[in-house]
Amino acid sequence: MTIKKTAFIIASLLILILLIYHIFQYVFLTDDAFISFRYARNIADGYGPVFNIGEHVEGYTNFLWVILLAMFSLLGIHPESMAPILSIACSLFLFGAVFYFNREVFSRKPYDYFILIAPLFLALNRTCAVWSTGGLETKLFSLLIFLGIICTVRTGDKFRGGYKPAAMFFALASLTRPEGILLFGSFFGYQLIVNYKNPEQIKKILKSSLIFIIIIGSHFIFRYIYYGYPFPNTFYAKVTGAWIISGLLYIWLFVHEYGLYLLLPACLFLLSKKYDREKFETILDLRIPFILYIIYLIYIGGDHFEFRPLDVILPVLAISIQEGIRAVWIVIKSSGLKPLKYAAPIYIIIALILYTSTSRLSHDSFPDKYASAIGIQTSESDNILLKIVPGLKAYLGVSDKIHASLVKNFVCIRQEEHKMALEQIFLPQARLFERFIDQGYIKKTEIISLWCVGAIPYYSGLTTIDYLGLTDEHIAHRKLHDTPDKLLPFNKLMAHQKRADRKYLKERKVAFISVRPAIFFFPKDEFLVNGQVPKDKRVPGSFIVPMDEYIFWFTSTFVPLDVAYVFYNRGLEISFIDSKGEEHLFLNQENKRPIPTGSAEIQNNN
Repeated sequence: MTIKKTAFIIASLLILILLIYHIFQYVFLTDDAFISFRYARNIADGYGPVFNIGEHVEGYTNFLWVILLAMFSLLGIHPESMAPILSIACSLFLFGAVFYFNREVFSRKPYDYFILIAPLFLALNRTCAVWSTGGLETKLFSLLIFLGIICTVRTGDKFRGGYKPAAMFFALASLTRPEGILLFGSFFGYQLIVNYKNPEQIKKILKSSLIFIIIIGSHFIFRYIYYGYPFPNTFYAKVTGAWIISGLLYIWLFVHEYGLYLLLPACLFLLSKKYDREKFETILDLRIPFILYIIYLIYIGGDHFEFRPLDVILPVLAISIQEGIRAVWIVIKSSGLKPLKYAAPIYIIIALILYTSTSRLSHDSFPDKYASAIGIQTSESDNILLKIVPGLKAYLGVSDKIHASLVKNFVCIRQEEHKMALEQIFLPQARLFERFIDQGYIKKTEIISLWCVGAIPYYSGLTTIDYLGLTDEHIAHRKLHDTPDKLLPFNKLMAHQKRADRKYLKERKVAFISVRPAIFFFPKDEFLVNGQVPKDKRVPGSFIVPMDEYIFWFTSTFVPLDVAYVFYNRGLEISFIDSKGEEHLFLNQENKRPIPTGSAEIQNNN
């Protein structure tokens, strides 16, 4: 084995190790993933793809992911355990596919060190690492799309894919996320354009497209028959019109966070006559069809999660930057100007600092306690980099401002916040529901309503009305102006615009509605003062039920005295906060009888 070959293999393995290490820096589950987990478990338990048993509502957009998790659930492997394993496996498989395609198409010699740039780009990328777990279908989607893409691009005689496998991969990707349909149309449409003078190739493209149409068409038919609508319920709940300013800021933050101002200009050198024309055409095939996808992301305002929909472009972006850097080096080398050769390493060092600093510092300086819509504070970090690199603090300050402007609308919420929300709020609440159901304080037949219908419904098993309508047909199909909150355009909240109406919740006989978005239980010693609820915390129309060392705090669609008698029969005291903020104790456990209140409001309120 030659020294070059040995060094190349060692370098490749080190990059792979770096990727794995980076992935495990961000291992997490998001509460949203538990919606898919509940669908998967219900399939495995024989209830079909439903959220609440007996209700046919498509509150997911990742059919293939749900089916895969259901298959493992049938084998006794819980979705929350299997999802991260599958996602990491897809990430490693994608990394291998990028390396293989890169080596086959862009390598100029047996051990071309330039082709390690794209894998290194992925290994160092926070977005790539973050969405290698999370419990969502993101990495499976990115893998299937990349496999579809590399089967369509023009690569001369060195590497040939095929439109039939490409159509199959795009179809599977579209079953994983609906955006796959747009990407299929973009990539196959682009091939129709570039091959318009080749009738034989056009015929192959159109014939292969039938594979995609049959698979996706069948899924549409299934959806319409089973759920009654042509699109997922989440589409009707989330899509509330164009949000272009948010979308532009979302893309701008992505470019800024990774310092792509320095890296993307290198791609202009691909236009140089010194760069291989055939490889340039391949890069065009990889990049141009993504333009429609980026426009779509801008139109819808980005995404609730940090850069999740941009994960799919990372392999193509990595290869483009790699070849851009190669083109820069070719031009520098052919120019014969020594100063340019010396400037190149400095340029790379600066680019690497900008590429990694925001991501790293935002993670290191993120608060440890959960709060909603936390903006990054990278410029406030005490990291040595901010002291030794001129202008870096000001540069990072721009990231902080852009992110702060997005998160107030629930756009681009960071991995750290989702991880804390699940671990500090949703899982503890879910476990308490399990505990109090086992103790008989709450009945399995009772219905709850809350925001964030992930872990709490999944572990409690309770029938749940999603207050935001993602898994509820009625709420998702409400007109936006009918929602109870008068939200102005500049107060738009991504995926949180539509809300439940009181009349509907009453019709559904909802017993417990969370007073705070997804919190029902509060530690008694932190909540009560001298045995009472402090006046500044009182919510009119809410109930307070002490349960062991916790307080169960909720509103209900039932008449207060009916709620009171329910908990009295379960051996619990209960208080009611009236419209004036006055607290009324309904039950006295010492005398084992209701305390007369004499209030018509208490008799009939709610």
